[in-house]
Amino acid sequence: KKQRPESWESPGQSRASREEESRTMPKNKGKGGKNRRRGKNENEEKRELIFKEDGQEYAQVIRMLGNGRLDAQCIDGIKRLCH
Repeated sequence: KKQRPESWESPGQSRASREEESRTMPKNKGKGGKNRRRGKNENEEKRELIFKEDGQEYAQVIRMLGNGRLDAQCIDGIKRLCH
């Protein structure tokens, strides 16, 4: 009778359990996703403060709408669409 090498079957582990291990999904090892590729926004350039001119007022931005537009709460208490 031939002896099987120990590497074929380890004690306490059946062939079925070894086959099941080979079918499991691989573990996540890396840092994935697009965020890793984006990099940091290192725009620390100081901009000059622009003061209001005649016919302009200051307002608080309530919501950014996109395409250069926003909702703002003006000093006089009225909510306006601004650009």
